[in-house]
Amino acid sequence: LLLNKKERWVEKTPENVRKIGDIFRKFPRAKFIHMIRDGRDVSCSLKHHPKNKLVNGKLVSLNTNKPLDQCIERWVNDVKLGLDWRTDPRYFEIKYEDLIVASEQVLRKLFVFLDEPYDKSLLRYHERDLNPTSFVTSPEATKPMSTRSFGRWKNEYSDSDKILFKRLA
Repeated sequence: LLLNKKERWVEKTPENVRKIGDIFRKFPRAKFIHMIRDGRDVSCSLKHHPKNKLVNGKLVSLNTNKPLDQCIERWVNDVKLGLDWRTDPRYFEIKYEDLIVASEQVLRKLFVFLDEPYDKSLLRYHERDLNPTSFVTSPEATKPMSTRSFGRWKNEYSDSDKILFKRLA
């Protein structure tokens, strides 16, 4: 597949962490990037995900409200599945918070892993003329990286939620 003159294919579905073995069997030269984010913030996001869906070209609010224990358990299980591959040379781990705070440093290491040249313009992705219809359910993907979702759990977790996270995670 040649897209924008690049011979790389990237698929970012979070559930792929559950299929690493299958991916490596089918694509032995594949490389897997495991993004790990603070589980408390992830569980806050998962609790209300998806927020919207597209119906007949219009964004409709879903008011999703999943049980917190299920969201925490999903994060725990998915992270564990990824960590099982830590010793595989095709696996690379990134902490989400590190990517946001030290973007260039983290991306340089990633590009070494990918055996690709690093280009500083990557950090200005949000300045590109992006097709907004490609991001209709995730408009934040067209904005600069930000720390605004860091520690989200501090405002959303009750005391019992904190105890639940500590017990499950």
